[in-house]
Amino acid sequence: VWKWKLITAWPKNLPGAGLAAENLAERLRTMSNGRLDITAHSQTALETLVGEHGVQLRPLPDEVLDELRTAAQEVIAETAKQDELSQRIYASYTAFAERARRYTDLTEKAYLEMR
Repeated sequence: VWKWKLITAWPKNLPGAGLAAENLAERLRTMSNGRLDITAHSQTALETLVGEHGVQLRPLPDEVLDELRTAAQEVIAETAKQDELSQRIYASYTAFAERARRYTDLTEKAYLEMR
């Protein structure tokens, strides 16, 4: 079981945006049959952990990210095979993801790396 903490900039339990992280965590827990145990926390909680408790943040290793990407792609592709609607949704999703990735690399990612 992988235990993760998901950090969001929105306050926990904020209607709409704040609940999105909690909903995502629950969906990932369900899709992984409990192998991913994700707890949503606000950005304020992260600042408290680092500033007051000395927690060191580290990115996940590339090998872990690669395995997660592969597993997610397998689950999504398998789900897409279920029926015609799922296939259309999958095609739309993958086309959007590719366009969004290119856009993000040229805009938000470049901006964040500059700072």
